[in-house]
Amino acid sequence: MLLTSPLVREYLINFARPLIYTTAISNMNVVAADCVFDMLEDGTTEEVCLQCRVSINTPPGLLIHTQLAEKLHSLSAHVLAHLRAVLQHIPSHVLSLPPHLAEPAPLGMPPPAPIIPLMTSYPRPLAAFLATRGIYARPISWPTVPKGADRVRVCLHAGTSCEQVEKLVRVAQEWAHEWVGVERQSQRDGVLGMQAKL
Repeated sequence: MLLTSPLVREYLINFARPLIYTTAISNMNVVAADCVFDMLEDGTTEEVCLQCRVSINTPPGLLIHTQLAEKLHSLSAHVLAHLRAVLQHIPSHVLSLPPHLAEPAPLGMPPPAPIIPLMTSYPRPLAAFLATRGIYARPISWPTVPKGADRVRVCLHAGTSCEQVEKLVRVAQEWAHEWVGVERQSQRDGVLGMQAKL
């Protein structure tokens, strides 16, 4: 059954970026970013910072931005430490951190970024499982990343609590253990199926 004409089909394939490449930026995001730049230029952000009772001796907004950045870096380090501990006993194709995050950064290195990729061969099932537990994290797979580099992207923000990131780690670990069980059962069923055929 055809849903459209060949001409419309070719047009969508060649010009509808969100249809083909789902991480294309939307018009709404472009407008929002433009508004933020306008607010930075016209001083609106400074007024907001002053309303937050920043010290007169502190440059407008600097204290708040510094505190938020420190909180975010601390949160990133916290979730990575918890992930490293629980992922040791999970097969890396099921769930792992990328090599540059798998070990703590040496002293003097910049703090970890708040965008943390959870590497997995099963990004959509993991993202769906997280969603059932109230955690929104996007599955990222080819063509956004190279084939075999699938992941679920976790984006932390300064409003995220330690309890929330600990819940993320618990839920991801729960999913990984369930998925390992599913894989083992599939392997047993495959072996039993082969034996039955013999």
